Amino acid sequence: MKKYIVTMSAVWLLVFFVGCQQEVVIEEKSAENETIQSEQASANARASGLTYRGMDLSFAYKIETQRGGKFYYANGTAGTVFDIAKSANVNLVRLRLWVNPDANHKECSLAAVKEQAKKVVAKGMQFMLTLHYSDTWADPGTQTKPAAWSSLTQQQLIDKIWSYTTDVMNQLKSQGTTPIIVQIGNEINAGFLWPTFKVSADSDTNWDNSFEYAINSGYNAVKAVFPNTKVMLHYAGIWADNFFWRCSKFGIQYDIMGFSWYPQWHGKSFTDVYNQLNNLTSWYSKTAIVVETAYPWTTGYVDQAGNVLGSGSLISGYPLTPAGQQAFLEQLMATVKSIPNNRGVGVVYWEPDWTAYNGSSATDWENGSSWENATLFDFSWKALQGFSAFN
Repeated sequence: MKKYIVTMSAVWLLVFFVGCQQEVVIEEKSAENETIQSEQASANARASGLTYRGMDLSFAYKIETQRGGKFYYANGTAGTVFDIAKSANVNLVRLRLWVNPDANHKECSLAAVKEQAKKVVAKGMQFMLTLHYSDTWADPGTQTKPAAWSSLTQQQLIDKIWSYTTDVMNQLKSQGTTPIIVQIGNEINAGFLWPTFKVSADSDTNWDNSFEYAINSGYNAVKAVFPNTKVMLHYAGIWADNFFWRCSKFGIQYDIMGFSWYPQWHGKSFTDVYNQLNNLTSWYSKTAIVVETAYPWTTGYVDQAGNVLGSGSLISGYPLTPAGQQAFLEQLMATVKSIPNNRGVGVVYWEPDWTAYNGSSATDWENGSSWENATLFDFSWKALQGFSAFN
């Protein structure tokens, strides 16, 4: 997912002050907690059976390793993000990899991914790798080729996907960090490595002998090194009928369907999530993971970078509070888990660690956080009750 910058309005700046806002938002009524937790008890029981209870923790490298940031358990004891996740029964950590990121995004470099993968495996968790095949964010609106690949022909790109993916897999293998899942591309609704492999779910153009060969090149490279690793195709949203129909039509190889589902952009119905994932996994005999999701616990903020998610995320019955965030996660997990024949296998929360790591002075998301209100940590970097959803 790519983070889009939201400009704060003058009213927003006048109404909220960081200090008082933190005090008001984090405080919650025990009655609300008890009500929501009671309503979600059965959901949580079902969610506990999910194969993959995951978090994308790619920012942890920048915040902890590069900046020396400190996170805390709910009781105030300091701990690393991976330790806190592990203690909450998280069993999968997703990491993103860019081909040649700039100096401000070294958390997406191969060196950082390898270092973090070793930490994940050492904690007894599994790790999932997302190959963006770009030097920057890849999403439905941006799939920019790596600068070093920009002049390659179609066949040269297909060969490069193979050689690059094979090299990455071999480096992971050499250090004993086998990824349990590898994504070929990120949110590839309209293909990747534009314009060469740009496609539309509503047209056959550029699928046959093009996008098909590109995806299969990555798939085969993963399997050549790690035969048992699952390969995922990732779609932003849940209305992916035409996309996966064409994947089937053109013989594209993959093992798992991955979906982004953010209520602010992709709909607010758990029933729709169930129906769509049930239909798609049934039609194509696949399993599915909601591989990106998030829900705000406040509409407040610390820095001035502008929050991406706000009141537009609100689902009736799930208030924008820590308790509401936990309830949202529990219900989503229960929804995915309830897909018949164990075809719903996981939920991954996107960047619960992307706190406002530069304090209140940051004015853009490149040096601050546009996600601070949707993390699973409060504004003091203390774990929120949303972590309990993974237990």
